[in-house]
Amino acid sequence: GNDSTREITNPLRPDENNWEYDPRLGDPNGELVSLTGYGRWGCHGATATSGLGGAIRKGELDGPDPIRHVLKFQPYCHKYCHRTGKDGKPWRWPSYGADSYALTPGATYGGFIPTEYMGRIPDLQQGSLLALKEDFNINSLSSNHAKKIAQALIDYGAYMVDDSAQDNSQWTVETGAAFGDGGSFSGDISTIIQNLYVVANNSPTSVGGGGDPRVCYAPDFSNGTDDVLVNPNGSVQQPAGCPGVGSVTPTPTPTSTPTPTPNSDADITGDGIVGVLDLAKLITNYNKTTATKDMGDLNNDGSVTLSDLSMLVKAWGT
Repeated sequence: GNDSTREITNPLRPDENNWEYDPRLGDPNGELVSLTGYGRWGCHGATATSGLGGAIRKGELDGPDPIRHVLKFQPYCHKYCHRTGKDGKPWRWPSYGADSYALTPGATYGGFIPTEYMGRIPDLQQGSLLALKEDFNINSLSSNHAKKIAQALIDYGAYMVDDSAQDNSQWTVETGAAFGDGGSFSGDISTIIQNLYVVANNSPTSVGGGGDPRVCYAPDFSNGTDDVLVNPNGSVQQPAGCPGVGSVTPTPTPTSTPTPTPNSDADITGDGIVGVLDLAKLITNYNKTTATKDMGDLNNDGSVTLSDLSMLVKAWGT
C-alpha cells in the first residue's frame, strides 16, 4: 500500500565543533557532512540528497508537537517520474541526479518490475517538491498520524528523493519511530498522496516556491553555529509570533558622545584625526613666534613654521 516506509540508520558522530553524519551508510572512512550546513548532499542513491533531511523522527508522529520540517518520499518512478522534464534531464534541483536506469528502455528491478521512468507530468521528477494546498481539509482525515503528516505537507512539503521500484510510495522514517496509528491511516495517506501538487517554481533562489514562509524558520543551533549565512529567498517576512516578529522594539538607551582621543601629535584640534581643521588652525597662526601646540606649534619651538606644516602633512589622516 501507500504507507510503506524506508528506514534511515545513518550514524551520527561529533567532530571538533559540530555533529556530522556519514552519508555512506556506516563507512567509517566516508566523507562527513556537517549538520549545520545546507544539508543538500547525502546518501540517497537516485538523487544523492541528504539521508537525514526529511526523515520522520522518533516522537514526531506520536508526540504533542507538530512536525517542523520538510518531509520526503519515494514514489514508483516507472509510473510518476518524468524522464526529461522541461530541461532535458530526469531530475531537478535540489537533486544531483536520477537512477541510472531512468532512461533505459525495458529496465526492470528483479527481472520483472518495470523501472524505466515513464511519468507524464514534466514538473514531476526526482528532486521535485510536492505539497498540499493550504485549503486541504485536514479534518477529512481520521488518523492523528495522517493529520500530522498532512499539516507538514501544507507547511513544508515533501521532496522526491528516490524510487520505490515497486508500485507503492515510501516515506523515510527513523528506525524505531512511530509511523501509523491503525484504523484509517493507510487510506488517509492514500488521500493525501492523491491531493499533492508540484511546487513548480521551487529553485535555489526561491526555495519552497519563494515568498513569505507559512511558518517560523528553525531556531539557531544551540552552539550558535550556522553555516548558512544568506537566505536565498532574499528579504521575507515570517508570520507574526515568530522570534523577532511582531515584538515591540525596545527604546535605545541614550549614550553620551565620547570625547575623541587624539591619535597623533599633529592633531591640533583634538578631534581624533589629522585633517582640514588642523591645517586651518596652523595656517591661521603661521609665522607666529609666541605659539603653543593648540595654535600649530607641533615641534614645540615656540613658533609656527614650515617645519610644523611638514609634520602635519606627514601625519595627515591619522
